[in-house]
Amino acid sequence: MNDLLQPLRNMVERYDKHKRLEWTQELITIYEESRRIIADCQQLFLMDENARITLQTDASDFGTGGYLFQKVDNMVQVIMCISKALVGAQLRWSVREKECYGIFYCFKVLEDMLKHVKFHLKTDHKNLVYINCALTGKVARWKLYMQDWNFTVSWVEGQEEHQQVPDKLSRLVSNPEETETSIDTETAVLAVAVAQVAISDAEYAIISSQHNAIRGHSGVDVTLNRLRNGGYTFPNLELKVRTFIRKCPLCQLTSQIKSLVKAQNFTTAFQVICADHFRNTRKDTSTHW
Repeated sequence: MNDLLQPLRNMVERYDKHKRLEWTQELITIYEESRRIIADCQQLFLMDENARITLQTDASDFGTGGYLFQKVDNMVQVIMCISKALVGAQLRWSVREKECYGIFYCFKVLEDMLKHVKFHLKTDHKNLVYINCALTGKVARWKLYMQDWNFTVSWVEGQEEHQQVPDKLSRLVSNPEETETSIDTETAVLAVAVAQVAISDAEYAIISSQHNAIRGHSGVDVTLNRLRNGGYTFPNLELKVRTFIRKCPLCQLTSQIKSLVKAQNFTTAFQVICADHFRNTRKDTSTHW
């Protein structure tokens, strides 16, 4: 899907609201094909706490997968699919540790949904019984985390009907050995270009006339618009503006002292947000609350 949509991303990469998008027959075909693929995606259902809920997990050499579903009127309803790549030291874990981590990770992701309901856990790894023995280190911590959950466990064969889903999800990751030296080409080219681009004195004066204490230390897009609206243009304009802003002392200082945003975006259903409020405030002398 990522490769399929790349031409559409390229079309809108330099989008200008004052210009019409150029739709070729190839782009129209890609757009219609992407619509068809999305329409054929697996349908997801809200969880029914009165139904039999099952979580099946699996782990491969490079990732873990989870498959949460329920049966209503003998019909399987998919609730959520989970896939995560193993990184760093996780790739050197034993098979048992990877399998246990796959369960632990699915529990963490599905905590808001499964914490207070009874469900059944299925795995194709028989050594999972060790999680009930005396353990130390990270596996013991995972066991403690899962102790107060209301679930039963059973082993299933790898060829079991539903076990194929988490098995494939655990392999839905790239092999780090194959991608260890891979570099994002676009980022690498831009980084090299920015590092080597040279700005003449005349160009420096033009850019500084639109990016200063009076006009404001705006970002790349705003500065570019100011230059273009003023009729200024020269080769590699965008790269030179980026270089100028990266070397601007005030912009460097403000980027370092900028407060980090702690909040995370909500991208999936059933995520929980905690909020707080206060009341009975009074206005100060500046009429601010």
